[in-house]
Amino acid sequence: MTRRSLRSRPPRQPRPAEIDAALDDICRRDFGAFVQRFFPLLNGGKDLIPNWHVDALIYRLDQVRPPRKKHALARKSSTSLSEERDRLGVVAGFRARK
Repeated sequence: MTRRSLRSRPPRQPRPAEIDAALDDICRRDFGAFVQRFFPLLNGGKDLIPNWHVDALIYRLDQVRPPRKKHALARKSSTSLSEERDRLGVVAGFRARK
């Protein structure tokens, strides 16, 4: 392709599913983005009014969140996750008695 043909082609618009997937990924990584995206859903459609105290709460809550292994769960299939759950003896959030 020549430089001219690259310039003349309009950029491809992302599909709604791609946008939703990207937003979900951002919300998993950034608690502030999660709060802004889902606040209207949980608060009767009212938008969150950003202010310093909201940022301060998000910052503090981010500090107390336990660290996650970034890709450990993403690599496991649902079968291996259920096997892991069974191995640990965890059923519905409670330890099974042995």
